[in-house]
Amino acid sequence: MAGLLTLATTEEERLLEGKPLEGVFWPSDWSRNGEIFFSRAQRVNGLSDIVTVTLADRTPEVYLQTPAGETNAALSPDGKWVAYESRDAGVVRVVVRRFPATSEQHVIATDLAEPQWSPDGKELFFVTQTGDALMGVKVDQLEPFQFSHPRRLFAVKIAPPGSVSRN
Repeated sequence: MAGLLTLATTEEERLLEGKPLEGVFWPSDWSRNGEIFFSRAQRVNGLSDIVTVTLADRTPEVYLQTPAGETNAALSPDGKWVAYESRDAGVVRVVVRRFPATSEQHVIATDLAEPQWSPDGKELFFVTQTGDALMGVKVDQLEPFQFSHPRRLFAVKIAPPGSVSRN
């Protein structure tokens, strides 16, 4: 179950009760207005999908479900794009898709993980699969969606994505 700590009262408020969808939930991002959160919903087969939950009705809805596993959704600051990891046959890709979902998608990079948007939405950041570098791409969110080649920003020493929790 997921909970939200209400700062005004320091009391926890339950966001989801029971098991509305198959599997376990791991929240990954919130909309700027605080009305929607994105979560990974792990399936019984070990793969995961991306769901959204609106705080108004607290009902999870599948945002993206494919034969691959999707995780680590990050909503762009303008609320129009979602960056996420797609894992299929051992290959990890960072993909950007419209929000709400359409068939338009852009594969940003392979072998990079844990996408995060810059506060102005003009860059996407990731870590390498080996956990030794922070990478970035410049993003132009005008139509059509365009982005630069990934570039190494600096070296880091962190656990490889998926190996341990960094929270």
